[in-house]
Parts: sequence; structure tokens; C-alpha cells
Amino acid sequence: MEVGLLIGANCTHAIKPREIIPGNDNDPYGIRTALGWGIVGSVTHSLEETDRDLAQTHRIVTREVVGAPEGTSCQFVLKTRVKEILTPSQVGEMFEFDFNDRDKNRAPLSYNDRLFMKRVKEEIHQRDDGHFELPLPLKNPEAKLPNNKSQAMSRLNKLRDRFRKDGSYRKDYLSFMEGIIKSGHAERVPDDELTQASGDVWYLPHHGVYHPRKPGKSRVVFDCSLEFKGQSLNHYLLQAPDLTNNLTGVLVRFRQERTAVMCNIEGMFHQVHVNVEHRNLLRFLWWPDDN
Repeated sequence: MEVGLLIGANCTHAIKPREIIPGNDNDPYGIRTALGWGIVGSVTHSLEETDRDLAQTHRIVTREVVGAPEGTSCQFVLKTRVKEILTPSQVGEMFEFDFNDRDKNRAPLSYNDRLFMKRVKEEIHQRDDGHFELPLPLKNPEAKLPNNKSQAMSRLNKLRDRFRKDGSYRKDYLSFMEGIIKSGHAERVPDDELTQASGDVWYLPHHGVYHPRKPGKSRVVFDCSLEFKGQSLNHYLLQAPDLTNNLTGVLVRFRQERTAVMCNIEGMFHQVHVNVEHRNLLRFLWWPDDN
């Protein structure tokens, strides 16, 4: 059969040299294999080739040689330099290169990004129950927030009105709230802490949403972006950098092993606890015993 393009060198019988015409030291050389004659050599722009020319990207061009017998091909290879790999870790990086999540288009970390990461690394700790706990990443730990309890109460009254009109929505909402309270992700504020200094308390309005693929299962969203007197909790928090794995890297890694495993962390954002001194910034209003 006529060979249009030969990729790789894993067919020894096809590429084994049958005859070689070496020429002089720096000349291209002729080689005959089972596929026919070929000429292999370097493409140079001039005899005084500079270091920059030597560093050109490696490229092979295969074409028919004019006037040569049928089946003769010619390969021209631009000279290149290879990167010297010295350590086993560098070898490992080379083989893992196609599987990593590095995104060349991702912006470098800003000053606030680095400050956020520094605080998290220094102050995160693990509780006795295995959960991790850390403070809220406040831009200014001494900042004072306006008292937005009236806004949260207004939103709660609107929520009660919707409960009266939509029994299904009410049932799903109560089920979610009961779950986070029973699991310890939220707790009732002790009576002796109800009165706090002005500026140290923030109330989170909340509402329920449904996932299109999960009808009948409500998820309650605690709104940190809602503004009160031009301020919101998000205004006072450092925004974490985007550390999400690149989807391309995730998909490509499926080639590494025979079996791929996917899992889901239930209530992922509720699994990380907040330091006691910052919990009053995450208050929300709710009815006792879901009544």
C-alpha cells in the first residue's frame, strides 16, 4: 500500500534501514527502508547559523524528491536544542504535563488574593469533630456594619406571606431549615448574646430556590450581597481567588487510570465552620421550632 503519512516509530520492520548512503559529515544522508528511499537532513538558512536559528522549533517536512525514483521521500529537520532534564521530579513533571490544571490565561493573584490566602493558611484549624474552622476574611477586622435587622425582618414577613399561599414551597423550605439546624450547621443564638454592640452584627436575608433537575427539593440561599444603606456583607469580605480546577485538566486525567471516580460532598459550604467571634455576622431570623 502507498504510505501517505508515517507517524511514530513503533513498526521496526517498516523503518529498519536496508541500505544507507552516508555522504560527508554534515551532509544529508540517504536511507532505504521497506517503504522506499528517503533523504534525511537539516534545513539551514546560511552556513553561519546563529544560536537563535539553532533554537527554532523542531519541524519535519516530508515531500517527494524531484527527479527521484517513485517512492522516494525527503525529510528536512530544523535544528533545535532540547531542554536538559536533571532531576526525577522534572521527569515526573514532563510526563504529567498533559494532565495538569494549569491555565495559562488565568490572571495572576492580586494583592487581595494573596492576603486572603495568607490569612486562611495562618488561621485555619481543625476542630475535634474533624471539621475545619476559620475566621471570616474581613478586609478590615475593625470595620463596623450598620444594623440591618429591620431589613431581614421585612424579608421574613414576605417569606411568611408566600408560605401561606404555597404549601409545597413552605414544606420544602421547612425541611431544608430543619436539616441544617439538626446537623449543627446553624444554631440558635444564646439569650445572653442577643444584645451585641452596634456594628458587630449582620443579619442575612434568605429565600428558597429550586434546581431545574431536582423538583421538590428546595435550597435556601443566604443573601450576602443584598445591600442595606449602601452596604452589604460582601463589601467587607476579601474575595477568594478562583482555585477551581480547569475542566480540561479534569477531563484529560480520565486517561491516567482505568477507572474514574466522582463524588459529591453533601452541604459542602456548610461543612466549613466559622470562628465564634465572627458568627454574629452570619445571623438570620427564623421561627422557633419551624412554627
